[in-house]
Amino acid sequence: MTRQPRVLIAPLDWGLGHATRCVPLIKQYLREGYEVVLAGSGRSALLLKRFFPNLTLHEIPGYDVHYQEKGSFILHLLRQIPKIIRAVKAEHDWLNELLQREPFDLIISDNRFGLYTTRTRTVIITHQVFPSSPPLLRRLTYWQVWHYLRKFDECWVPDLPGDNNLSGSLAHGKMPLPVKYIGALSRFSNQPLSSSAPSDWPEVLALISGPEPQRSILQEKMETAFKSSGKRCWIVSGTPESEATSEQGAVKIFPHLDDQQMMGAILHAGVIFCRSGYSSLMDLHVLGKKAVLIPTPGQTEQEYLATHFRDRFGWKILSQDAIQTADLNHLIK
Repeated sequence: MTRQPRVLIAPLDWGLGHATRCVPLIKQYLREGYEVVLAGSGRSALLLKRFFPNLTLHEIPGYDVHYQEKGSFILHLLRQIPKIIRAVKAEHDWLNELLQREPFDLIISDNRFGLYTTRTRTVIITHQVFPSSPPLLRRLTYWQVWHYLRKFDECWVPDLPGDNNLSGSLAHGKMPLPVKYIGALSRFSNQPLSSSAPSDWPEVLALISGPEPQRSILQEKMETAFKSSGKRCWIVSGTPESEATSEQGAVKIFPHLDDQQMMGAILHAGVIFCRSGYSSLMDLHVLGKKAVLIPTPGQTEQEYLATHFRDRFGWKILSQDAIQTADLNHLIK
């Protein structure tokens, strides 16, 4: 009797975007008859468990990277490099131990650099073949990233080749290794909107995401700004570990929304505020919506993507520090 093919899918735990963009891949492999096994940590693992409660989910060592409240993101990240290298080694050791117990025909890692092995075929998903970094650190950053990418059998870029792309120079140029462009990954792709819908869809929507403490800082600023807007506002806080929905006047705060609720809120909102994380940008692009982008302060990748989407697609940018002094009603119109 032929054994059912098995695939392990493991997204990075920096925010929820890596997990949400794996959702369409998981569904695809389930349709193709694979036994899908998941691995994750933190909030992204909780999110996957909500989407796929019947699938096995292994707890994998997390990177535990924190963003700074103030100062240079790059300097803050540099100080955490030893911890990141240890995390990559820990997840590599974890994978080797898992493979002694369980066979897999394919391993798909979304930005987890340690999930490579010679025992079976491995794929890494990333949109950062050329990570955004200061000029003085660029060559060193590229060398470190390519060192890990080359350990995988394939590198999949969630974007389109050529000029009609979303990631810009992050994943386009003279490639240091073979890559396969697989198109934008979004849980909303080919997803019909349910006819049963609430009558009070938001006029204004804020999608909060990313590691702490910047996630909480942005949520607090958006709550304060929305209270004085006079509009019906929703905030999706990106905290799936919480069940509680709260209301502050015309502002509703949801810890998480399922696909249908999230898609409906995005499609009906007159204006959307969100981070310029790549997964959020793919979701909005697939649904044909624009947003006011609020890059995480000092996060060079998000700053680059915000500028790229402003220049190429006409989206707006709002600095996090300017939220409380900005004329939100002007942006909401």
